[in-house]
Amino acid sequence: MHPSGFESSFVPESERQPTYDILANPETRERLKERMFRFVKAVHDRHIDSLVFLDKSARPVSWMFHDLWKGMYGAEMRPDMKCVNIGTSSQIQKGVSELLQTLYWGSPERGTAQSTDGLVKEFIKASETNETWLTTDQIPRIWQISMLDHLEIAEELKSIFKNGFKDKTVLMVDEMGATGKSQLAALGFFSLAFPEAKQIEAMSLFYSREFHEDASSKAGTDKQFVPWLKELGMAGVLELPDESLLSGTINQALIDRVLPALRKDVERNKAYLKEKTWEDDEMEDVLQRDLQNVDLYEHPEKMIQRARQLRKELKQLAQDALADQVRKTKPLT
Repeated sequence: MHPSGFESSFVPESERQPTYDILANPETRERLKERMFRFVKAVHDRHIDSLVFLDKSARPVSWMFHDLWKGMYGAEMRPDMKCVNIGTSSQIQKGVSELLQTLYWGSPERGTAQSTDGLVKEFIKASETNETWLTTDQIPRIWQISMLDHLEIAEELKSIFKNGFKDKTVLMVDEMGATGKSQLAALGFFSLAFPEAKQIEAMSLFYSREFHEDASSKAGTDKQFVPWLKELGMAGVLELPDESLLSGTINQALIDRVLPALRKDVERNKAYLKEKTWEDDEMEDVLQRDLQNVDLYEHPEKMIQRARQLRKELKQLAQDALADQVRKTKPLT
């Protein structure tokens, strides 16, 4: 299998101007426009050679980045764009960051009274507005040691990307940062795999307020703010069930590999709830989510249609962001 690039695995059926259905929340659109415009400018000004977006949720961000770059910098060479599946665990995979030793995550770092996770959280929170990016200096020592116990991850990255990052500045991109584990895992393993890179950093576009604050706060929940987080397949790809660091195109062969595992989970959860003598609302929610996912896998055309719609809406949003900047810079007459 070849590395997944920034483009989705489908071609939009038309170039009609989309209505905002998925990005229906005006606050979501405004925050995405402002943040993405600032991010593209920072990547340009810092001369980043390669961007690696964390699948699956950061892949849609790459679509908007592509459109904004074209509108802002024309034919100027755009950074290489890749995708890699490094993150937390899901129904299909045990995430790479979950392989790492987190027993001491939260212990005070040497020379400071602050905990490791507290330091990283504050860094991610500040980076949303200050455009500061994570470096290997932020990786806890216990994680650095743990990464050496999983050098097979670095070896797989080498086999996928070959010498694609030699003498290049590389930025790992996630759309939402909570604890920073996904970004730090990606940063650490890429640094081990590609020591010949000029520089490797990691960042998230937004700070996860839902994870650290009450979900009823005025900031709203992450899944309301970034709507593609809550629906399977909206990035146009799915995780492979064999722990691969690459995602796969939505197709019947992949669906046939994943569906049996999902159906097994559904039956197990049904049996668990049937035996319970008390209500378990959390497990009920899990079961409903599993049933929805099974339905999506059984009707993949729904996933493909929604992914196409999201692509159209992000293209329109990029156009709106560029138009906003023209209006802001237009001299008064």
